Amino acid sequence: MKNDDERDQEALHNRLSRLSAASLRIHQRLDPDTVLQETLDSTRSLTDARYGVIAACDDPGQGPFGLRPNGR
Repeated sequence: MKNDDERDQEALHNRLSRLSAASLRIHQRLDPDTVLQETLDSTRSLTDARYGVIAACDDPGQGPFGLRPNGR
């Protein structure tokens, strides 16, 4: 039977492995839209977030020109 420290270490190892895999997938892409979508999907997965959004801004002080929502 595993104690709390062992479970925490296993969970951390799992998250780091998922982060590494996400980083490799993202770096294999060249299309900016694909990179943004992969980043958003991976971030949601790693943080167990229900929803996520990336807002891109062109110039300082201007509103976002591209919103990329994502959720379950």
